[in-house]
Amino acid sequence: MNRNDILSLAQITGWFRVHQRRLAAGDKLPTISDIARRAGLHRDTIYALLNGDHVETRTQYGLSRVIREVEADTASYPKSKLLSVTLAGGLPRIQVGINSRNILA
Repeated sequence: MNRNDILSLAQITGWFRVHQRRLAAGDKLPTISDIARRAGLHRDTIYALLNGDHVETRTQYGLSRVIREVEADTASYPKSKLLSVTLAGGLPRIQVGINSRNILA
């Protein structure tokens, strides 16, 4: 992985926030502990990052690599959707259930 492939701390934090919402919604994804293990970290390091603590550049590289791996591994997984809103003819239309749009992001 070269310097251009590294995700910013804001991107990593945002990804984990979406990941946590997807886990809470029931998507079958690796847990924070699984991701930490794959990155060679302790899960508390990820929670510290989410709380705004400084992390080492090595941690940022490791998480960037694992995030890209998880994205590639789970690209074909269906995403849970609880509700979607579409505008049809100027009026909102609410659909409940699972569909192809990711509203949790």
